[in-house]
Amino acid sequence: CALMKPAADRMAEALGEVTMDAPAKPLVANVTAEKTIDPETIRKLLVEQVCGTVRLRASVLYMKEQGITDLVEIGTGKVLTGMVRRIDRDLSGVAAVSYTHLRAHETPEHLVCRLLLEKKKKKKMNTWSLMCLSK
Repeated sequence: CALMKPAADRMAEALGEVTMDAPAKPLVANVTAEKTIDPETIRKLLVEQVCGTVRLRASVLYMKEQGITDLVEIGTGKVLTGMVRRIDRDLSGVAAVSYTHLRAHETPEHLVCRLLLEKKKKKKMNTWSLMCLSK
């Protein structure tokens, strides 16, 4: 991981300049496949993921064990959504290609809720449970 060490150092430096509050919902770290809400642990794990082994399969299955059924990928593509589908066909995923999907005055949390609700309408799901986060 010597090639990525400078990136990990830069990530640590950048995260050191950020005030981080505990999330409203636990974060599942892809280097541990476990949940955490401690801001300092999250900061440390975000740096570790730059060089560490990504445990996507274990993370996805852990989330399923916790009752998560729908996942939203926010990034530049749909790669993870496809990988999640291959890991477990019972899980549902939707990709928001970028924050450009945000509407005026919409938070990322609202974007996630909107995308999941739109997906529900397209698939005509019979049951649905979704908790939208708000500040």
